[in-house]
Amino acid sequence: KNNLQIISGLLDLQNINIDNKEVKVLLKEGQNRIQSVALVHKMMYQSEAVSKVNMQSYLEELLLVLESSYRDNLKDISISISAKNIDFNVTTAVPVSLIVNEAVCNAYKHAFINQKSGTIDIVLIRLTNDSYELTVKDNGTGLDKDFDLMKINSIGFDLINGLSRQLKGQLSILNSKGTSVKVTFKGNN
Repeated sequence: KNNLQIISGLLDLQNINIDNKEVKVLLKEGQNRIQSVALVHKMMYQSEAVSKVNMQSYLEELLLVLESSYRDNLKDISISISAKNIDFNVTTAVPVSLIVNEAVCNAYKHAFINQKSGTIDIVLIRLTNDSYELTVKDNGTGLDKDFDLMKINSIGFDLINGLSRQLKGQLSILNSKGTSVKVTFKGNN
């Protein structure tokens, strides 16, 4: 956790000395990814069951970090989180947290371009004893009609796709009244 925080701090210092806006955004995205993993470890150490991460508490804290990174004072974006009574070990918590990080960052950056307000809903539910469904949905402008996950050149979507496979999950991206990223997976709870 401390090493990840040091790396995040170094990226923050590097970002101060850069004038190129695209590079600044890339550094901030990398920093958010590192912070999401560091936060998993922080939550584990603060937990009564040291090997478990309470996903409701974790996601609430992660979204505070992301909101501060992407806050736009001209837009009113509200976020809801539902992940009650779900605890994961680090093997499951890290990829789930990174999927949420990527989907929420994509929503902040792209979903509400021509809107003054919007919502992002994060829902993590238990389907059976060992299977779960994670949904991150926004009510933004949605994806282009010709969107194809296999053809898009995006680190974020590549990460979501790869992390879904790591969870041995099924990824679906729906484009209806916004964008919905859904992963159904087996969890190590």
